Amino acid sequence: MFTAITTTTAEDNSKQTFFNGDLVISTKAVDNSTSSSLIGRGISPMAVGDTIIVSKGVESTATVLGIDWIKMRTSLEVEIKEIAKDTSVVSRILRHSADVIQNFVPLAQISANPSTPYITSDGQYAYFTCIWEFKESIYGMVLASKESWIWINKAQQFDGGIYNL
Repeated sequence: MFTAITTTTAEDNSKQTFFNGDLVISTKAVDNSTSSSLIGRGISPMAVGDTIIVSKGVESTATVLGIDWIKMRTSLEVEIKEIAKDTSVVSRILRHSADVIQNFVPLAQISANPSTPYITSDGQYAYFTCIWEFKESIYGMVLASKESWIWINKAQQFDGGIYNL
């Protein structure tokens, strides 16, 4: 199950199946913020100096025989500021997190090693990554390592996913 979690992205809510569908690895987008329908059409209702807070997340799930055994979430919350007419930038990162939502595998511990989130120098994107280690609970041997990622751009679009290291 740990090595089956392979490259998936939230953009298309991707899903991979193994063993005739008994094991399903999926990644889905989690939208934690509200946004105007005008923004989705490329029209900004914001005036110069206005800010909006955008909070997004990516959830990765391992499902065996229809039961969600492992569920992890990587989240990022940013502030987007209108600096000129129809020109905005990601101005600051407000919050980031990497959380184990659910772990029903009794002999495995999942630890998160989040990196420091950053904003690109031009203010277009904010990025956050986290390395997950799946460890055997008795001896602490690392069974697998994965990296999850998420980005949010100044247009409030985002994507993320998880892949093997």
